This record gives sequence, structure tokens and C-alpha cells, in this order.
Amino acid sequence: MIAAGVLLLAAVVVVGIRLQSVRGPVTVDAVASTKIAQHGVTGGPVATEGSRAAVQLGNELPVMLGMAALALWAVFRRDARGAIVAILGPSAAIFLTEYVLKPGFDRTTTHGALSYPSGHVTAVVALATVALLLVYRYDGPWMALLWSPIALGAVAAIAFAVVALRWHYVTDSFGGVALGVGVVLLVAGAADSISGEVRRPFARGRLGT
Repeated sequence: MIAAGVLLLAAVVVVGIRLQSVRGPVTVDAVASTKIAQHGVTGGPVATEGSRAAVQLGNELPVMLGMAALALWAVFRRDARGAIVAILGPSAAIFLTEYVLKPGFDRTTTHGALSYPSGHVTAVVALATVALLLVYRYDGPWMALLWSPIALGAVAAIAFAVVALRWHYVTDSFGGVALGVGVVLLVAGAADSISGEVRRPFARGRLGT
């Protein structure tokens, strides 16, 4: 789990170095935007309103409510470690995005706004990752597999929406996905190590049992 988190964060850094101080889209962003426009999936009021609704998932209030709901679920299951991961994972991912990586890489849109990685995408992906980890932890792999399309759908919706609304580029969405998953995996892995459950990953078992 920790190894996977490190690899994902390394990918974020590698792409960020490539995008450092870049203003506007790079080639892959331009190509992706052209393909999206050619298929007409961003045109019309319905598509625009759908994208605006999707990005609301990454706003401060929904994210805080999501963290609280996941933490309360863990507390209800008498899982202190799960509650810590539910709060610390998304919080750490958002902090890294807004206060370390965005100003550090200084990748901007044509309007001058810091854009890499996407904060909205990072927040939603971190929440979705925590949710799947908790489902796997409490109910096993089949139930996690059953719920994974919902989590993946939320991730895909916001990753696409920020690009469709021209808030971010495709590379910004990629960075947000990798960062959100990577940080949560690192936090969960660290929680395992600290609690001495290295051989029983965060996915299963309770703290203190």
C-alpha cells in the first residue's frame, strides 16, 4: 500500500516537473480538448449544467461533510484507525495540493490561475479512495467491487467536468487523481505500520482488537 502510494506521488512530481512554470495547455491537453470538442460532449446547456453540478462535489462543504460521514461510519464500527484515515487522508491531500504543489510547480491557466494538480479532483478522489478502503475493510473485496463503479463514476465525472468547464487541463485532472489516491494509500499504510498490522493491511480488521 505504501509502495503504491509512493509510486503515485512520484508520478505527480514527474508530471509536475514537466509542467513547471508552464502557462496554458501542453500538447496532450490540446489534443484531449480537441477530441472532447469533436465528440460534442461539452456543448449545450445540459452538458454545461451537468459539469457544474459535478464540480460541486469538490467544493469545501461537500468535502467536509463527506469526511465527517466517513469518520462517523468508522467510529460507529469502533474503528479509530479508520476514522483517522478518513480525516487525515483527504486533509493531507488537499493541503499538499493547495499549499505545496500548486505554488511549487507554478503551472497556470491562460488566465494566470494555478492549476496543477486540480484541487477539486484531488478532494473527490481522496474521499472515494477512503470510502472504498473502508468498504473493503468492513465488508470484504466483493462488496468493495460492487461499490467501485459508483466511486469511479464520481471520479470520472469531476475529472471530466473541470476540463469541460475549462477550469483545468487534462494533466491537472491526472495529477489530482494520482495525488488523491496516493496520499490516502500512504496515510492508510502508515496507520497499518504504526498499529503493527503490516501483515493485515488497512483493508481488514479493527484497531484495538
